[in-house]
Amino acid sequence: MKRNIVILIVLVVLIALMLLSTINTSNNVIKIGLVGPLSGDMAFIGEGAQNAFTLVEKELSNTKYTYEFVYEDDQFDLKTASLVTEKLVNINNVDAIISIFSGTGRVVSGISKENDVLHIAIASDPEISKGELNFVHWTPVEKESKVYVDQLLEDNIQNITFFVSNSAGTKLYYDYVREHIESTNITIINEFFINPKEKNFRTILEKGKNDNSKMFAFFVMSPEIEVLTKQLKELGITKPISSIGGIFETSQEIELFEGQWYINTAEPNQVYLNKYKEEFGVVAPIGSAHVYDALSLIIESYENTKNDNYLASGYLKGINDYLGALGRLDVLESGIIDSDAIVKVIRDNVAVVLN
Repeated sequence: MKRNIVILIVLVVLIALMLLSTINTSNNVIKIGLVGPLSGDMAFIGEGAQNAFTLVEKELSNTKYTYEFVYEDDQFDLKTASLVTEKLVNINNVDAIISIFSGTGRVVSGISKENDVLHIAIASDPEISKGELNFVHWTPVEKESKVYVDQLLEDNIQNITFFVSNSAGTKLYYDYVREHIESTNITIINEFFINPKEKNFRTILEKGKNDNSKMFAFFVMSPEIEVLTKQLKELGITKPISSIGGIFETSQEIELFEGQWYINTAEPNQVYLNKYKEEFGVVAPIGSAHVYDALSLIIESYENTKNDNYLASGYLKGINDYLGALGRLDVLESGIIDSDAIVKVIRDNVAVVLN
């Protein structure tokens, strides 16, 4: 009888230890998901983001937690973004998500808010950062827009025509640019709004050709911007074009914009660029350094708190003067991770900072 009781006690202790081990293992693992375009026209952006995850993973050592990464392809489509985000949250049980582009960021922010998941969007729309667990990592739209208008003034562009995608991110840029223009001598001659998947822009380009604007502003996303620019050249239009938000760098046909300037977020430092080139044999695409910094910030926040998304968020909002791949970063109380805006130009098919 006593022997049976001893065996029962041993079994209970073993089961308890196994359960405790399972709980501890679960508590020591933090899962971070990536939602971005891993196929289609924008796949190189998503691949750059995934490569940034790989770089961070290679640099991890002696961490308090074990980090697991899950990658989902949103195909640059909002419905797909919603589906894969639900999968990350409800099946993969991720603790945090990094998303790419404003449209996807809006989708993910709502889902993450409902499910208490930490989220950083590599996007320009500040609305995404609403909620305690949502953040945006991009130069603030207002800052980029002011630099854009300052460059127009420096180039003495007094008359300009805008071509703007009907999307949240590009329209937000345009709203801020118009606001800054109001206090200047610049006149907006025409504004044309472009819907996704449109393919014939000749009519509006002809109108722009015949107006008295001195420059075209292409606030248009890929693949429409490539079609728009090719048709501009076919029509013999020689007016210079400009853009904002690093849009030229989201194109795989960057040669179309040779000699044209645009506004971009902060430039990755040379250490990051060299590290990326050495590891993957190609130049780091736009956004990859943002993902690298976002992931590094998330991990630092968990490492300095408990495995709790709200505690990690609170720590993240207290970070200032963080030295990342994009230089010195400040995490604002609004959830926006602040960085500088710069003017770049395409020269010999390469994006370089305009001196």
